[in-house]
Amino acid sequence: MKLRPYTLRFVQIDRSSLPEGDRKDIFDEPDFTYVFVFFAESSKYQSLIKYVVRLECFGDCFALKYYCSRCKHSLNKYSRVLNLFNSAETNRIMKTCASVIPWALKRHPEASFIFNGSRTYDKNNYIEGRAETQRYRIYREIVRRLFGENVFYISQHNDVSTCVFVNRKANPDVLAAEESIYKKFASIFVV
Repeated sequence: MKLRPYTLRFVQIDRSSLPEGDRKDIFDEPDFTYVFVFFAESSKYQSLIKYVVRLECFGDCFALKYYCSRCKHSLNKYSRVLNLFNSAETNRIMKTCASVIPWALKRHPEASFIFNGSRTYDKNNYIEGRAETQRYRIYREIVRRLFGENVFYISQHNDVSTCVFVNRKANPDVLAAEESIYKKFASIFVV
């Protein structure tokens, strides 16, 4: 059975809180962020769980992030494991998050993307290692299957669970573009 993404609803464009001249570094805050929500079905609890997807724009590159709304005040909101979903439901959630990429490409045809598979923090205080996290492995495969390597040059940084998707149409020298994108985001994702 092929899993369909949940219905994703665009909520708003969130503008950066700091004016351009007040930023220490252009990558401290995004230029703007597209915010989406969707509701995932948990068969374990037979309820709907709200998720927030953030597509943060830094120049011509977008960072894709998501979290469960009930964790919105947590410092580790991108890393929380809630144990509410089975593996098929989890894959459907991640596929829904990845579905913002075609939406963004319609509006920004030269955009590239980066994502980091956050380290897991669970209720037992387990902290997953930085390399090849569970989220990273799943997300990398979902995005690769959805888009292949025709649209994007895909660069994997397994040691920090980060994938860079360089737009081939916008970047004839994909290796130079990848290196530039990764360097800009390394300080954000490697903590």
